Amino acid sequence: LGIHDAEPMSRPMSTERPDSRFGIVDPKHDSDAAWQDDDDEQIVVDVSAHSKTRKLRRDAAETELTGTEYTERLRAQFESIHRRPAWSQQTLRLNRKTGEARVVSARAERKRRQKALLKDLKRKHRQQKREEGAEDSTEARSGEQEEEEESESESEADEDLGENDQSAFFTHAGGSLTQKARRQALREGNHTTSRPLPSGHLRVNKMPDAVPDGVAKSSANNVFFHPNGQLLCTAGYDKTLRLFQVDGFDNPCVQSVFFQDLPIHSAAMTRDGHSIILSGRRHFFYNYDVVTGALEKVLRGANVRQEKSLEKMVLSQHSDEHFAFLGSSGHIYLMNRRSLKQTAMFKMNQDVTAACFAPDGNSLYSYGSEGRIYTWDLRTSRCRHIATDSGAVKGSAIALSSDGQYLATGDSSGCVNLYDHESVLSTTNPEPLRSFDNLRTKIGKIAFHPHNEMFGFSSSNMPCMFRLAHLGARSVFPGWPTQRTPLRTVCSFAFSPGGAYLATGNERGRVLMFRLSHYSNA
Repeated sequence: LGIHDAEPMSRPMSTERPDSRFGIVDPKHDSDAAWQDDDDEQIVVDVSAHSKTRKLRRDAAETELTGTEYTERLRAQFESIHRRPAWSQQTLRLNRKTGEARVVSARAERKRRQKALLKDLKRKHRQQKREEGAEDSTEARSGEQEEEEESESESEADEDLGENDQSAFFTHAGGSLTQKARRQALREGNHTTSRPLPSGHLRVNKMPDAVPDGVAKSSANNVFFHPNGQLLCTAGYDKTLRLFQVDGFDNPCVQSVFFQDLPIHSAAMTRDGHSIILSGRRHFFYNYDVVTGALEKVLRGANVRQEKSLEKMVLSQHSDEHFAFLGSSGHIYLMNRRSLKQTAMFKMNQDVTAACFAPDGNSLYSYGSEGRIYTWDLRTSRCRHIATDSGAVKGSAIALSSDGQYLATGDSSGCVNLYDHESVLSTTNPEPLRSFDNLRTKIGKIAFHPHNEMFGFSSSNMPCMFRLAHLGARSVFPGWPTQRTPLRTVCSFAFSPGGAYLATGNERGRVLMFRLSHYSNA
């Protein structure tokens, strides 16, 4: 039958170490991997013959490659387009106490970092409770002991010996963000850089999407960051609040909350990062505790006017005391953030379309349909001043910089006026420092950068209606976004607390992430 007898096959015992399965090879037991072929050195590939292989050349004069070089070029080309899968990323970690080494996967490492993030949030929550006197001395001492144990465990944490060290967790698109630098910047409240932002060119790098297509079933109407810069929150008409960990690679979903009876129109996070307030076209709203996961449904109070919708909501990002609902017929309902009860009601002589709080927390600015800017004193609950927006057709958006120097307004014609804040408070017909006519449709949102060096404005009526403007030069950045930037219809956008990230949400529910290379802190 053509089958010849052969000597019985003997299977020698493997001398390969178990760690070599994960790409960790002892030099004493170094052996070639199964996918390495010695014959590759004898193969010559002409990379100039076809258009598909010309991209592998490093210069035009290069025509031939050996089989090994050709394999390396193909692998580099593939990894530049597709991320390395999580199952192939292994890390060797060394325990400083025992001296033992263990191999962990990238997925396990990511879960460990998520737990550390949630533990850090809970520790800050306990610290705030102790400062407010909510815990007795025994609980305070136990909390301090837990913090000491946690800090000791963190200092004696496992040490990476692979290429995926802990600093890579905060390194995105050319900027290194260490956890120590984050905490120091948040503690000092200073995120500014020593170099001023240039006005002629803005360096923006595209990062992996925070929310890719297909995750959300509606438009991303609300996009905002946690105060620590490590969490990104999204909410929309699909009744779902999602929290993503911003790591620059996979951006995994940390938490998802479904509201069965509330399509979400407005959502905002408190300044301490512990609560999220959500509202829609209902006579009630929700208060969600990020740390404990508790959900509180708040019904309309007896002293609140019979509003059918609480879909327009603004929250003070500079104070933990107030938030407000914009009702019909010019009514504004001022709410207390801690008690979730109404404390005052204001009435404009026109429909209210937008509002924002002052950085000092003592004033509220409301913008009406006829282009008038009302300044309300929250301590006396009275209108302090009324100014008229120059050339406004129908007001739609308003924002105030965090340093209180600039105030910007947008109307239904797409015009954005930039004012000096003092001129709005002192005169009834202030002259804008600059009017931006770059957009031709209704302005949906205006937001200032945390460094107060630029601001952004968008419109959700047409695709790619988004611009960034330099405050010092008072001009729009000409080089970004381009026609190839996949923004689509921008429904919402937000800057990270440190200013290094920009997130934009579109009508498909996709949230794109961009890295502003001028800034280093998230």
